[in-house]
Amino acid sequence: MPWSRRKFLGTGGMVAGGALAGVRAMAAGGPDIEPSDGPNILYIYTDQLRNDALGVSGNPVAYTPNIDRLARGGVKFERCYTNSPLCRPARLSMATGVHPSVHGVQTNSDPEVMPLDVPSHIRAMRDISGYRTALVGKSHLHTGDGHMDDWAHVMSDWGYSEVVETSGEFMSRNKQSGFTDALTAMTPPAATDLYEVHQDFMNHYAEHWHRLKEWETQPIDAAPWGLGLEHHIDTFVAETVAAWLHTVERDRPWYMQCNFPGPHPPWNAPSRFLDYYLRRIDDIPVGVFEAAPRPWSKLVQMMHEEVGAPRSIDQVRLMRAKYLARVSMLDILVGRVLAALEESGQADNTWVILSSDHGEMMGDQMLVGKIVFFEPSVRIPLIVRPPTSLGATPFRSDALTDQMDVVATILDLGGAHPDLLPEPPEGVSLVRKVLDGPDVPDAHVGRDSIFAEVYNHAMLFDGRHKVVVDETTMEAVEVYDLDADANEQTNFVGTADYAHIEASALAQVTERLAE
Repeated sequence: MPWSRRKFLGTGGMVAGGALAGVRAMAAGGPDIEPSDGPNILYIYTDQLRNDALGVSGNPVAYTPNIDRLARGGVKFERCYTNSPLCRPARLSMATGVHPSVHGVQTNSDPEVMPLDVPSHIRAMRDISGYRTALVGKSHLHTGDGHMDDWAHVMSDWGYSEVVETSGEFMSRNKQSGFTDALTAMTPPAATDLYEVHQDFMNHYAEHWHRLKEWETQPIDAAPWGLGLEHHIDTFVAETVAAWLHTVERDRPWYMQCNFPGPHPPWNAPSRFLDYYLRRIDDIPVGVFEAAPRPWSKLVQMMHEEVGAPRSIDQVRLMRAKYLARVSMLDILVGRVLAALEESGQADNTWVILSSDHGEMMGDQMLVGKIVFFEPSVRIPLIVRPPTSLGATPFRSDALTDQMDVVATILDLGGAHPDLLPEPPEGVSLVRKVLDGPDVPDAHVGRDSIFAEVYNHAMLFDGRHKVVVDETTMEAVEVYDLDADANEQTNFVGTADYAHIEASALAQVTERLAE
């Protein structure tokens, strides 16, 4: 069961300095299954984090020491891709282990999916492997209104035995949760409720910045709001997870999803994070500041028409400074979670996985946001660090991977083997690749292709050729050759040289959709 508003207020919630004054153990649910003897699993799942926003990915200005250190302790999969460049379909694919055309959600507004009608790797970890399954933060697995506590029964059906769920930060202006309760609890006597201050910021963002001028978004500590890092939704997630790690019962292995709402907009990190990048703004890479020439698919056309994009190099750099400030803030909070894992004495038996639901265009191709199949939107970070006790060799792998492989990896770690599942995931476990190290023949060999979907468009990517198919007409609408054009500035659709690539991709997409 999640924290209720009344019980959370009774603990005092987050206090100045960012600590939890008290923690109530979240009640475990699910059937009485004999516990597995498998390892603990900490899955740090971010929102809208593009792969090259990290120092370890080669970004020359990004300050991400904690995530970089995590990568240096495990395997960083350099070519990992989302199975949908949009929050809700991507997160449902992560939960179910199947693609959007299978679970039925390709947009954020598609009808609700009932968890017991689809597979759930979380439910398998709880009900087959006997894991303690927990989530703190954003799930986006349901679309209900009201307080997030009201949907605890749905989260239990998904397989979570312990939940402190939040909405995304922007939606938190209308959706209450343990986070919004904490803001109220932190409010000094006779002062304006900090949740109201937070709502005022988000309403101002909705009116002045959202989707139009992301590069003008202000830090949360700017006047008149004056909120600090201790009031941020990502801080709430980090400290709730850290407190849980210190207090969790160790009668069975656990699987914790630490689901940060950031760095999804608004890019509102406190000024001290932004100031770091403003001092280096001339060194921030501007990416591909040129719109791809036509023909555009419907997705690219929609992005150009509906989402505001920066029209100058200065605007791009300012926007990227604000995005990277949010990423650096997130990195500090990831560090708090990893420190709690160490302090609680559990690092020697815990696998840590860090990834994201999708990326962010950040001005590339003169676009802001996601939903397109360009690299910044679909390529995501994936770091898998085994327990320190295993002594595995850290390395970087060029294997082609996706979210389905993450699901298969988690199930493999938990001992929920495919023959025990009602519907096995489509991915391939990465456990052996991580443990075998960089010198085995398949260290850099992954899946043959990536399949992703959004808004009834499908992408098939073999590591070089990327073909986008309109699923309503079954016609190829985008063809890119990353060897010939790494910036995806040329759409080769309909050209003779790539006709065989189009035909092969169309046949594969047709076969998938017919299954």
